[in-house]
Amino acid sequence: MKQLFLGIAGILLVSVCFGIGIYRPPHHEIRIDGIAQGTNFSVIATLPVWQTKKKVTQTVLNTFDTIDRQVSRYQDSSEISRLNAASANTRIPISGDFQALLRLATRLYELSDGAWDGTVVGQGPVGFWMIEFGPGYVTKKQNNITLSLDSIAQGYTVDLVVSELVRLGATSAVAELGGEVRVFSSDQRPFRINVALPDTDYQQFSGQITLTNAAAATTGIEKGVIKVLDPQNRRPKPTNFQSIIVVAPTGAIADGLSTTLWALHPGKWTGVLTEFENVSVYVIQNDGQLKKW
Repeated sequence: MKQLFLGIAGILLVSVCFGIGIYRPPHHEIRIDGIAQGTNFSVIATLPVWQTKKKVTQTVLNTFDTIDRQVSRYQDSSEISRLNAASANTRIPISGDFQALLRLATRLYELSDGAWDGTVVGQGPVGFWMIEFGPGYVTKKQNNITLSLDSIAQGYTVDLVVSELVRLGATSAVAELGGEVRVFSSDQRPFRINVALPDTDYQQFSGQITLTNAAAATTGIEKGVIKVLDPQNRRPKPTNFQSIIVVAPTGAIADGLSTTLWALHPGKWTGVLTEFENVSVYVIQNDGQLKKW
């Protein structure tokens, strides 16, 4: 469940700056909103004036399309769909982003002792250890295994979007997709992010967090439903919180860790978190209060 709400004030500014021996061209703010990967997205960036909204929009949409062609389970021709439809031990060619996601997925699976498992979908066997990959390919050890990387793909996508905006000359940017947020500012200015209470349609908030060239992602209860499943029985995994919010250097790590922590008892969180740098965790308690863990 994605319950982060962008509440940014005084961050994205249009400016013309002159310094001794330095010329900074005039910039303007561009905002793009739409639907991608089955959810809403919002992108705001301050870019050189010669970067048109049409070009920036196309760049953002191309980024979404690139990820969908690799790891969308809702496109029959995607690389992950071809893996899921293939017989055991069939090598499926994959692209670099898919490989990067698999490396992170393997890390989460191993650190959590299998609590995070991308094969807890469908009715086939469960066990991420049955997914094998190498340079340019992925395969599976048994038939009927279904792989999903949904719990890290959206975070990875906002990472790519911000990277593309920076390539276009953005001095500040925020990309939000389904509640996964990645921010960038060339001068390290912070972004204030409002955290919405679950199932309030962004009308009630539990507090704010601050991001500086970082990302945030949330896992929790959506319309009374727990989306994280226990690999042992495929049943929803309960916790003592309404939501878990992770702040991390990248959206992919924040996204993956928020799901992993939900699947683990809090007593095991430290063992996972110590393997990552610059990570903070917040929880929305059952009384609606936002608390840093």
